[in-house]
Formats: sequence, C-alpha cells, structure tokens
Amino acid sequence: MSRSDLVDKAALHRLTRRMDEMTETILRDHAKNASRTFGHARKAAVHQWDALAHTLAPRMNAATKHMQTTWSKTCIPAINAASRRVQATVKSSAERADAHRKRLAKEYGVSEDFIRGLVVGLAATTFVFAGASLFERSLTRVRAAGDITNKMIDRNDTFIGTAVKVGDGDNFRLLHEPPLRRLASTVRGMFGAEKIPKHLTKGENTIHVRLAGVDAPECAHFGRPGQPHAKDAHKWLIDFLEGKRVKIQVLRKDQYGRVVASVTEMPSWFRRARDVSEELVRAGYAVVYRGKEAVYNGALTRYEAAERAAQAARRGMWINGTAGVVGPQEFKRAFKSNLKNVAQYVPKDNFVDQGMALGAKFVGWGLAIGN
Repeated sequence: MSRSDLVDKAALHRLTRRMDEMTETILRDHAKNASRTFGHARKAAVHQWDALAHTLAPRMNAATKHMQTTWSKTCIPAINAASRRVQATVKSSAERADAHRKRLAKEYGVSEDFIRGLVVGLAATTFVFAGASLFERSLTRVRAAGDITNKMIDRNDTFIGTAVKVGDGDNFRLLHEPPLRRLASTVRGMFGAEKIPKHLTKGENTIHVRLAGVDAPECAHFGRPGQPHAKDAHKWLIDFLEGKRVKIQVLRKDQYGRVVASVTEMPSWFRRARDVSEELVRAGYAVVYRGKEAVYNGALTRYEAAERAAQAARRGMWINGTAGVVGPQEFKRAFKSNLKNVAQYVPKDNFVDQGMALGAKFVGWGLAIGN
C-alpha cells in the first residue's frame, strides 16, 4: 500500500469522525431547544389553567350556594309537604276502610276478622288471575292471521315477532314471539341451537301480513305476468325485512284473509325505528295505495312525501320519470278487463316464457270476442 493511500484513508477517517461529532452536536442542540420549548409551553398551559380556575372558582362556589339555598328553601319543604299529604291520604284511607269493615261486620253479623280475611282473599285472587293473564299473554303465540279476532282489530292490537319470509313486494309472514318465547329463543341461540326452529317458519305457524297504505308492483303468479321492477321490489323487501324483528299494529283484514297492518322495524342501539311502508315508498318500489279500503294509520302525509321524494330522485320504478309508469291497481284492472291491454304494461321477458305470453294473448282475444 502506497503512502498516498494511507494519507487518504486517515483523512477519510478524520472526516467521518468530524461528521459524527457535528451530527451529535446538532441533535443535542435540537433536543435542548425542544425541551426548552416544551417547558415554556407547559408553563404557559399551567398558567392559563390556573387563571381559568381562579376565574371559575367564585362562579362555581356561587352556583353551589344557590343550589343549596334553592334545595333547602324550595325542594325540601315541597318534599315534606308531599310526604305529609301522602301520609294523611293513607291514614284517611285506612280509617275509611276500618269504618267500612265495621259497618259490614255489624250489618251482616260477622266478625271484623272475617271481613278482613275476605278482603285479603279477594285481593289475592285478583292478583293471581291478573298474573295468570299476564303470563298467558307473555307465552301464548298468535299462530296465524285467522287467530286475530275482530276485537283485536278494533283495539288495533300490536304484535312483535320476526319476519321469516317475504312473499311479494308488499307482504310477508310474521312469526309472533311473545316475551317469554323470545327469551327461550335467545337462550337456545346462546347454546348453539336454532333460535327459530324450521317448523315454526311454515305458513300455518305464521301471520300473513300486508303492508298498510302502499302498493308494490305485481309479481308474476297464477298465470299472470309481472310488472316491471316487481322483482326489484321483492328483493328490496327481502333485504330490508327478512329475519328482522318487527312490530305490527293490526288495522283490518283484506279479502285474502291477510292482516293489513302498520309495520315498524324494531330499533337497535345504532338504528332508529323505521316504518317499513314509508321506507318502501321512499326507495321507489311502491306507490301510495288509493283503494277505497285503504288504511294509513295516520301516516298518509308521510307516505305522500316519500313518494314525491322518490319521484324527484328517480329511484326504483321512477328511474325514467313519472311518464308511462303504471301503478299496480291500474295494472290489475287492465288485466281483469282485457288481457290484451296488459301487453303494453309488461315487457315480454316478464312472462314466465313465450308460451305463457302467447296464451295470454289468446285469452285476451277470447275475452274481446266474448264482450
């Protein structure tokens, strides 16, 4: 190795050591500056906090004294007066009860102990019957729409349960779950069993519910073609409702034996209660029902506003605007009067197959000739 190489290597070593020293110095200076800045900021914050506490302390003390004065001068006398009134009422009731018991004992020639025992027995009997009635209501399930009586409809009774199956764009089946049965389902779920056994989701164990106040596009059934957006409405209701807890308020029964009811999705920690009919109309998959037997349970204004909002936003069945949209009622009237009129409302791909479309045309021609 030459002398020049040794000189270069020593110079490089000195340069590296000098750079390390400069780096350490810079870092040390920055650390000192940061520590000094943090100390100043901390002192300023403590000073501001002390000033704020010094300002608020007299106000808090005054507010505390005011509350103590108000409590001692107003609340305590009011509580004492209410307590005295309650004591006087209880004493007066006891005196009246004693006088009535003595009068009955004297009138019927029995002892006061007998009257007292009779009263206690009647009270216990009333309590037992009331408890039994409450237990029955908490356990007894309404199995089908036929079990809902006219008295229940007149009272607009409410039932809570799970929507187990959606049948169309505006109806579904509800499994009624009283409180005790709901508790049993929860316990079963905790141990890994099915919360709702499959046999309970069948038609004979569920209430057939029709959404009140709205009408969704008709799906294809009974040899009748479906309307545009009927499948979309059906899918939307499945996603929104199926498997969820809902509350229904019965309003009437329709000609098919279904319960027409206001349906509310039960609220949760992160979701408010929602009117299913209103949400269906707002999504653009139903119209406000205008039939003579329509019931709205006081929600007609909300439903109309939701329909206007869906039309303005062109959601669902209003995607191409309001022109040319045929409501479910008009569609059904056209089908009943003359099947030829239905062709203009239903695209061919909504028929089950081309044969059904051809059959519908032949039936329409037959009706036209018969008329």
